[in-house]
Amino acid sequence: MQQLKARGITANLDIIEINIELDNTIAAAAAATLREKYGKLDVLVNNAVRLDIIQSDDLSIMRAASNGCFNNGITSNIIMTHAFTPLLRNSGQPRVVMVSSIRGSLTRTARKEVRETGPCINSREGEGQT
Repeated sequence: MQQLKARGITANLDIIEINIELDNTIAAAAAATLREKYGKLDVLVNNAVRLDIIQSDDLSIMRAASNGCFNNGITSNIIMTHAFTPLLRNSGQPRVVMVSSIRGSLTRTARKEVRETGPCINSREGEGQT
């Protein structure tokens, strides 16, 4: 925040910590913090990820870990965007920014799992990498 202010940026910037896996914290942030303070939202940045690295041959353990990651990285971002859409609509130029990392790539995950079989990866990110 101090670096932005030092650069002369004077826009209102609120950073709100939300547990995106708990719908009541999403609703509270949308209602209490932003709706009451500003009545709108110009930019929503979805920047959360949970990655459970599981070393197990137990498929149910792998499924539970994968479901948790999917809930966090996909479903929760859909819920966040839906919850904040009314406030975004009140903005003149609303923006939704989805931030991910290379660790969130299904291509990379699949490539590691099936490396020995010589997989065909249909993704630009996966080209030329093993």
